[in-house]
Amino acid sequence: LFRGGTGGQRRLADAAALIGGKDDYGVGEIHGPALGVSETAVLAHLQGKTRQAIQLYEWLLTLAPRSKSLLMRLAAALASTGMDDAAVQTYEELLAVDPNHLGALRSVARLAMKHSHDAQARQCFERILQVHPGDLEAKQGLRNLDALGTIKKGFST
Repeated sequence: LFRGGTGGQRRLADAAALIGGKDDYGVGEIHGPALGVSETAVLAHLQGKTRQAIQLYEWLLTLAPRSKSLLMRLAAALASTGMDDAAVQTYEELLAVDPNHLGALRSVARLAMKHSHDAQARQCFERILQVHPGDLEAKQGLRNLDALGTIKKGFST
């Protein structure tokens, strides 16, 4: 499915976009036989074989530990299996490489809101707006947090 030169890399990039990549698909970071492993990981993830994909992403990260695309894919796979703490830790590793990574910031904010970590979610949304002032999701996230804060205050009085 993904074999073959530039066309194969484009199909890999297209598949990676479906599971969390944006512009950095890691195709240039992985070479030789490891590229086949990367393709296998993406395919496994797309087929719902998430545990297998996680193992492959973790192995690939031993070869390219600062790969934004691999970190993003691993974190997304972890989150999709309910391993939210491990996902947030992986997103934070990605943010150590690229503090302005929009996908990682959004994902951490969403997971923080899911677990009622409002301060962490607010921090992520505000960081997004520093880098992308017009970001609608971040603006809506802050409005939601403000509304939740109002509701929580109402219950505490």
